[in-house]
Amino acid sequence: MGGVQQNRVIVSLLLSILVFSLLSPMAEPTDELEENTVSNSTPIGQTTTVSIGSYPDGVNDATSVSVPSGEALSGIELSLDEGVLPVSASKTFDSPAEYDHSMAVYDGMDVNNSVLQLLPQGWTYDMEGTNLWTFSGTNVWYWGFDTSLGQANGVSSGTKAIYTYNGNYPNGMSTTYWATSPVMNCGGCSGGWDLKFQKRLGVESSTWDRAYVSVKNPSGSWVNVWSNSGTVNDGAYTTQTIAISNYVAGNSNFQVRFGLGTSDSSVTYTGWNIDDVEILPQASGISTGEGNWTSAPFGPGSTLGSEPSSYGLMVIDAEIPTGSLFEWSLIDASTGTPLPGYQEMTDLRVDLGAIDWESTPSLRLKMHMITGSGGGPKVHSIGISGAINESFSENPALHDWTLAGTSWSSTSGEVSGTGTVTSPIYRV
Repeated sequence: MGGVQQNRVIVSLLLSILVFSLLSPMAEPTDELEENTVSNSTPIGQTTTVSIGSYPDGVNDATSVSVPSGEALSGIELSLDEGVLPVSASKTFDSPAEYDHSMAVYDGMDVNNSVLQLLPQGWTYDMEGTNLWTFSGTNVWYWGFDTSLGQANGVSSGTKAIYTYNGNYPNGMSTTYWATSPVMNCGGCSGGWDLKFQKRLGVESSTWDRAYVSVKNPSGSWVNVWSNSGTVNDGAYTTQTIAISNYVAGNSNFQVRFGLGTSDSSVTYTGWNIDDVEILPQASGISTGEGNWTSAPFGPGSTLGSEPSSYGLMVIDAEIPTGSLFEWSLIDASTGTPLPGYQEMTDLRVDLGAIDWESTPSLRLKMHMITGSGGGPKVHSIGISGAINESFSENPALHDWTLAGTSWSSTSGEVSGTGTVTSPIYRV
């Protein structure tokens, strides 16, 4: 939806001046009255409108009432009415240029297609510490290093790897045995992704023996992304990278596994030795699934817009998946201290009018996010001091919109139908 600017109040002063003579009968206009009449005067008995401008010129001293000698002012009718005037006091964050201000602070977050969100999480397994992988079969897969190779040749880094057998794999393997990673929640992932690992593999041609790399796709099915064709007989660890973008994006149950078998009745090799497995985005950094973003200063005392005036309504257009955390706090930009009453808030629509703008003329907005089972939160826009944007990226009914004869599509993010769509009341 389009932005709605804050209304500026203009006070209109309506003066009805009724001047009656104290003398009876009524006297003819005197020469003095005629002399005091100027070109911009308002005739007796008529009204005039006086505009009082916005801060800091919120007074009008150019109006006076002149009463001729011998006359008296018997009454003044006064009414105060607000006038509607769009101003530049509102502030909107809805594009990379706005989010990426030089004074903004990113910590594990980024802007992707004008959406503020957590960096892709990314995962690495260096095989040190505790083994997190599950092994099928009995005495097929191990954690440590192949004793026939020794530690120096059996690992790529550190002291541990995962591997098949000590020495060569046997003939006559009738099935595939797997080493499977933990589940990785990539429900909020998008863009390009790679599976990268260090391998030392020995396997006969696939005509007789088989080795596989598989990933679990978003529908929960295993897909082979690599298998041997000819004979592989690595003499040392090498790096292998496999593009897995089509299987990672939006996948909250992503997994990787390495398989060995079947094998025929003759000729065997060392099988798999695997170390330093990484699942990473191709073009950006990674996060731990948690992050923060702090805005540049805004308000009447900052350089980000807003002529001096009180703070107004703040509206955040955000998607917050199940199980994720989204919260925000306000910080005094001058002191760097949190603002009392505005810490760890979860509301998406808040009136900031209670903040004393004269003692706190400049604020910063800090957002904190943690990914959940359905992915991480996404912020589409932030409207401050009356600016309102609604992308409908999430069901508007969740944000107090009323849909009558219309419906919202989660696929297109659009509302369609022949009825009406009514917003909540925004008291700007």
